[in-house]
Amino acid sequence: MRRLLWTRVCALVVLALTASGCGGISTPGVPGSHGIVVVTAGGDPLDSVAQRLPATLELRVVGDNLSAGHLTTRLDGTGLAAGTDGSALTVASAALDLASAHTLHIDIDDQVVFDGQVRVIGATRVMAAEHRAGSSVVVDAVFDNGPDHTVVATALGGAVVTWSDAVHARAVWASGKPGAAFDLATTLPVAHGSRLAAPLHLMLTPPPAPGTLRRVTIPAASVAHPALIAYAVSTAASRGSVAAHAGQLTAVSPTGWRLGGGGVLAGAPDSAEVASARGAHIRATPLVQNDASNAATTHSLVTAHASAAVAAVTAAVRASGVDGIHLDIEGVAADDRDALTAFVTAMASSLHGAGATLDVDVVPHKPGHLNLYSAAYDVPAIAAVADHIVVMAYDQHTSLTEPGPVAGLDWDMEALDGTLTGIDPSHVILGVPLYSRTWRDGNAVADSYAETVSRALAVTGATVDYDFAAATPLIRFTPAGATGPASCYFDDAQSLGEKFALAASRRFAGVALWRLGFEDPALWG
Repeated sequence: MRRLLWTRVCALVVLALTASGCGGISTPGVPGSHGIVVVTAGGDPLDSVAQRLPATLELRVVGDNLSAGHLTTRLDGTGLAAGTDGSALTVASAALDLASAHTLHIDIDDQVVFDGQVRVIGATRVMAAEHRAGSSVVVDAVFDNGPDHTVVATALGGAVVTWSDAVHARAVWASGKPGAAFDLATTLPVAHGSRLAAPLHLMLTPPPAPGTLRRVTIPAASVAHPALIAYAVSTAASRGSVAAHAGQLTAVSPTGWRLGGGGVLAGAPDSAEVASARGAHIRATPLVQNDASNAATTHSLVTAHASAAVAAVTAAVRASGVDGIHLDIEGVAADDRDALTAFVTAMASSLHGAGATLDVDVVPHKPGHLNLYSAAYDVPAIAAVADHIVVMAYDQHTSLTEPGPVAGLDWDMEALDGTLTGIDPSHVILGVPLYSRTWRDGNAVADSYAETVSRALAVTGATVDYDFAAATPLIRFTPAGATGPASCYFDDAQSLGEKFALAASRRFAGVALWRLGFEDPALWG
């Protein structure tokens, strides 16, 4: 997570300038030496990857024997005059637009000090979450630029407010009786001339029930209502969610069909979930899976027994009267890439001949980074024959990685860029996770939103935080008996809204939810 404090906006430039004009540590007594030269912007160091400059560029150049005649500064090709402030040279610009990009050139005695792209600090984002801690009510707030602490504390009237750093605030009402709301205006002073991206309004009364959150992120995702396809898994929670919310879905994809050795199709989709789809007059497209952990059977399935599998699936679709299938074949070796494509092509032809549809799940990858899990998918070829491809954009972080988002928004965008080159977006469905993951003592456990959040908030001192780049909330806590700190990352209605907005912005056909029964109830409005 990027946590840029008041004093951590840019990296440091330290140059040694000698009379010869060559870089290097200066030598005492060299005529005309400027020694170690330090350039700062708005009080923070500047370097060749400078980002988030102050809204009004204020350069300060410190070195030995420097005068205005030694310094040349150009912003977007326009020269800026240098002044003096004690022993330093100073250069200032007019106010610049937030998040705007510019070119900056600085040289001293014709030796380039800085020449590159810079970007002005953007509007400031903030997340605030209210929850209970015993008899107290707590608000955890995090900003991506340091705000005026006094103004924030005033807006949290009646609370004891503490800051763990420049951007993380915690407000506690020991009485359990906060004010009506936590409000911040866009006029809130923020470091480096930034401002809030939008007004913040978090209702505080009545406080949320124990083990639950009330959370607001600014700016909020744009309203998007994509077509929703939901996977359902034959549990009571999953059946209940399908029954309650089928009217808000486009299709339901129950699990239950599994392809095994010899291309044999076993099991059946959950009858209650299919009935809910029928009752809501939406599509029923069951999931057909393989045993991804059995490499030999998977190889046999997509090679020697592909024809038998196609025939078995088509016969089952005809007999059950469902509208089509979602095909989820995983654990395929890279060497079987062509065989998998041929298998999908044959399945599409057969199902289309039966008047049914075929959606195919694929594992995404970053640009130029095919991996063990994604190498078998010839995505363009599969997309050309299937009705849709479903990009399974989850498990960014697992038990095999360090703690982190299940599917951060920044990771989603990178994976989509790597996977979908040349693909018609109207044939793409974005797969998003409804499950959360908790890391403790080196282990990672996935569970529902409600269970994950409730367990974490039950721990004394639990703190709600936010990863702005990933658009993902998390809770940090230290359970009794644990060997160290723990954390859980989750998607709630708001962070899912960010993914829905991403799908809408890319003109995808819809979003596929894995899996019903694990979601934040607020998802349904």
